[in-house]
This record gives sequence, C-alpha cells and structure tokens, in this order.
Amino acid sequence: MKKIQKIVSYTRAYVGGDNGPYTQPPPILAPDYMNLLTRKIWEAINYRMTHHQEDWLIIIRTDHGREPITGKEHDDQTDRKRTTWIITNSQEMNTYFHDFQPAIIDIYPTIAKLIGPSISIETERELD
Repeated sequence: MKKIQKIVSYTRAYVGGDNGPYTQPPPILAPDYMNLLTRKIWEAINYRMTHHQEDWLIIIRTDHGREPITGKEHDDQTDRKRTTWIITNSQEMNTYFHDFQPAIIDIYPTIAKLIGPSISIETERELD
C-alpha cells in the first residue's frame, strides 16, 4: 500500500505541458511519466488482485486539460481545457462511455454503486 501512496503523491504534483518536462523524479516527458505511473499503479493493484483475491475497481481520470504549449493556464473554457479522459478496468461501461466524451461526473454512478451510499430514487433516475 505504501508503494501506491507514493505513486499517488507524485501524481498530485504538476506534471507539465504536452512537451514540458517534469523535474522530480528525473526529467521525463509528462505523457511518458503519466504512462509510467499508470503502469506502476496497475502492477501494484494487479498484484493485490492476483495474490490476495481482492476485487479492485481502477478509475484514473484527469480533472481538466491545460494550454497545449506551456501546460499552464486553465482559467478559460476552451474545449481542450474542458476535456478529460478516464481509464478504468471495469467491463461494465455503457454506450455513453464508448460513444461520447464522458465528463468527470460520469464516474459518480460507478463509484456510488461500489461504495454504496444511499441515493434517492429521484436522484438515481438522473444517473447514467
């Protein structure tokens, strides 16, 4: 678990733009670094699922995009800055997930089903 916490703590730091380096740990292109972190997270969780018969749901997502040149600035509402992506190991994705651009809020029903908070029927009808 400490390995996962260390990986997650690195993801909280600013990674950089499309071509910008991240300097701690050693300089590496931001997309490559995020791929490395994602792989390490997957390996750690896959180990838990394989060796401890645990059932894990993995959801990795961005909160928003950034300006393409510097990787900074996210204060206006351009399509790029409003776009997010989601990675999951779930096999239960609906057609909206595959046919459209899901938003951050679209992962809520999956998380709610997993952890089981009480949701009113009126609210549940609004969830995909």
